[in-house]
Amino acid sequence: TRPLIDELEPSLQPAWDELLKTFGASNVLIVSNSAGTGKDSLLLQAESVSRNLRVPVLVHPTPKPGPACARAVATHFLPSSSSLPPRAAVVWSTRGRALLEQGPPPKRVANARILVIGDRVTTDMIMAERIAKLGFKGVNVDTISVLTTTLHAREGLGTTLLRTLERIALWGLERRRKGNLEIAKKGVEEWEDCLISAPTPVVAPSPPPPVPTPAPESVATKPTPSSLIMALLHRIPLPKLPTIDVPRFLASLHSPLSRLTSLWSPPPPTALDGVSSKGSEGDAWTPTSKWGELFSREQGAVGVAERAVDSGEKVIDRLRARVGMRS
Repeated sequence: TRPLIDELEPSLQPAWDELLKTFGASNVLIVSNSAGTGKDSLLLQAESVSRNLRVPVLVHPTPKPGPACARAVATHFLPSSSSLPPRAAVVWSTRGRALLEQGPPPKRVANARILVIGDRVTTDMIMAERIAKLGFKGVNVDTISVLTTTLHAREGLGTTLLRTLERIALWGLERRRKGNLEIAKKGVEEWEDCLISAPTPVVAPSPPPPVPTPAPESVATKPTPSSLIMALLHRIPLPKLPTIDVPRFLASLHSPLSRLTSLWSPPPPTALDGVSSKGSEGDAWTPTSKWGELFSREQGAVGVAERAVDSGEKVIDRLRARVGMRS
């Protein structure tokens, strides 16, 4: 149908009649993102679509391509079983139910075949992929998706932009998977040639048992002189040396050395003029106390010696002068 219109596109009427005649109205299900969803709280739009198209409309709170929506579609076509979730509600008009007498009876088989026809990649095609990957106990769901590209009316700017992005992504995928294009050119006649392959669990191959490797044979090698010498050194018993406690040994040496330094004292200095050999009153003479007094008076002793030399030179000069006058 066109956007916001519940009636079938007139150009599609012959194809739609043939569809209902071939599959039967009970084997067709309308899954819309407007009719039968939260946007249609009173299900008025779902009732209108079902009356015009004469087929049931799925009632689903989760829009396409949600996992809950994909599961509701799969359980609608599967027989009721305790191992399967309950079927979702559908809206089916009285006019549509009247077609049950004209078409083939509904078929509920264990291995369902679901053909998803839609015009959106991000909703219809992804939902078909999720239906194919559903896992039910003892049930297989074979799924084929058909993407239509013909539009019968202009759409909004947002929808047009999304369709453009989808076509670009689809063009890139087709270039990478050229095998699918070759199948499309040759034509497909078998259902199995178009199935969406469900993922199969990949079981890693068990590693082969380890092969025991034979032990390497010992090869006699010719001994070298260095190996013989090392073998002899290992056989010679070495004497056991006593262990020395270094800190205790140094502590034992400290006491004799301290006694030796206390017994030794430097010789007293020789007496010089102007330097007394005794200290002040009440102080005994010791080498350590009198060396400082000697050194402090060193400059005075040197000055006395220099004055004595000067006076001696003057006396010699006078004697020379007297001898010269007599001669």
